[in-house]
Amino acid sequence: MSINHKIILIISVSFTVMILSFYALMFFIVLPAFINLERVDYEKNLSRVEETFKRELYHLQNFCNDWANWDDAHDFLNGENDDFISVNIDPTTFITANINKIYFLDNYHGVFFGKDFDLIEQVYKEGVASNDLGLFQSGLFYEEFLKNPEKHYMNGILTTAQGLFLVAAHRVFRTDGTGDSPGVLIFGREINEHYVLQLREQVKLDYDIVYGSDLPLQDIYDNLDDKHVFFGDEYIKVSFSHIVHLYKPFYNMEGEVAFYNKVIYPSEIIRQGHETITIAVISLALSSFLIMAIFILLMKRIVTDPIKAVTAHVMALEKEQDYSARLNIDRTDELGILGNAIDFFTSTISRQTRMLNDMALKDGLTGIFNRRYFDTAFEKEWNRHCRGRMSLALFMLDVDYFKRFNDFYGHQKGDDALIKIARVLENFTRRTGEFPARYGGEEFVMVLPGVDVQAASAIADTLNRAVLDLNIDHGDAPETGGKITVSIGVAVGIPECPDKIKGGDISRMAAQLREKFIHAADDALYRAKDRGRNCYVLDHVV
Repeated sequence: MSINHKIILIISVSFTVMILSFYALMFFIVLPAFINLERVDYEKNLSRVEETFKRELYHLQNFCNDWANWDDAHDFLNGENDDFISVNIDPTTFITANINKIYFLDNYHGVFFGKDFDLIEQVYKEGVASNDLGLFQSGLFYEEFLKNPEKHYMNGILTTAQGLFLVAAHRVFRTDGTGDSPGVLIFGREINEHYVLQLREQVKLDYDIVYGSDLPLQDIYDNLDDKHVFFGDEYIKVSFSHIVHLYKPFYNMEGEVAFYNKVIYPSEIIRQGHETITIAVISLALSSFLIMAIFILLMKRIVTDPIKAVTAHVMALEKEQDYSARLNIDRTDELGILGNAIDFFTSTISRQTRMLNDMALKDGLTGIFNRRYFDTAFEKEWNRHCRGRMSLALFMLDVDYFKRFNDFYGHQKGDDALIKIARVLENFTRRTGEFPARYGGEEFVMVLPGVDVQAASAIADTLNRAVLDLNIDHGDAPETGGKITVSIGVAVGIPECPDKIKGGDISRMAAQLREKFIHAADDALYRAKDRGRNCYVLDHVV
């Protein structure tokens, strides 16, 4: 179908279908979609708040577990470590762990030791711990945990006369888990306004806690009609004009509602949906007076814009020579045929360009990278390690007595030996950023990011043995035991960033630092040769 025929067909059909489908589309598809988007958004916000509480309980339980599985704590509960409190528990302990309560209970559920700390004033609450025994001697926490020695830990929200607390408890054992437990360790974090402020900062929402008795259910019923209130299985939504209040219950250890997580946010999605639909309806009413504008718009969309896209694509290919870009026109008309033809030719050029690049950057004999690739890639790794302040290792290898090998066995055998050594180097460079390269002749280099002195030394020793394990005979090298070996020079250090060097040409100074690093590896290689070969020398460059 030609472009002209498509334009005539679209104009004829659009006026017939537009009136019948537009209203149905707006009110039965688009508006519910906006409503669903908003529902997904506020459910996600509620889940974020709930997950924050669960994450807090998880971290509190882990901290409690670390203390409870500790020989010192075990001895303290057995009365065998009088210095435990003075050494381990002070205001810093509460502040660092962000907790208000530390309790040790004996196996008779009495308070062996208890301390309460005010995180805001950063002082101990005197006379509180001794009155808190009743907190732990009733309810689900008492029945399912304290009276059940088979259960080692428990956490959740504990409702007390003092307020709500995040509580994590664990039976005290020795570090190795042996022996009987002499009691229980309990950590508590008070849920107060200060804690709510901290949570509000974490979730980045207008967030608050509403206690069950404070939930304004009666006001909701008295002042709002049913269209503004939604009682779901997991939350309550109350809409005030373009503001939404969400209440989701959070349960304590007794299975009762401890409080409601309250999130307030603007109902922007539905508001924008209504505005969009209003504008669309007005536009529809005016559409009968805009036939010429619609015709021009369709011409622009079907003919002019695709032609412009093809033209811009061709001009970009000419200017940027980025032959990986594609038009991807999914059409069967003349523009589709033209676009597919252009994509075919650019794909061919891109494929051939990659082949040429590979040929330019790969060593033709061994298949690993060549000196040209090394110069470019090493500069990138150098700059990356400068920014990250990470250790970088450069290995420089030379095949021992290789000229003798070629003279003794011939160049074909020499090429085979170099290929096998290259395969060994590839086995040492598997991670991102690691690569081997043929530096020239019988010399190789290997770049290992993130490797320190100790690791580089172990790798160099392993590499020496790996080449020797190839078991390639060298009949004219009695010095190396009649086998092909390599000498290795290693430079290890944290590259210095050029922008941290004051004065001078930054680019030139950066190149000098890299050359100094490469020279250090090369110098270490020659020292390895002087030591008798088949060994390595490591230079820690500072």
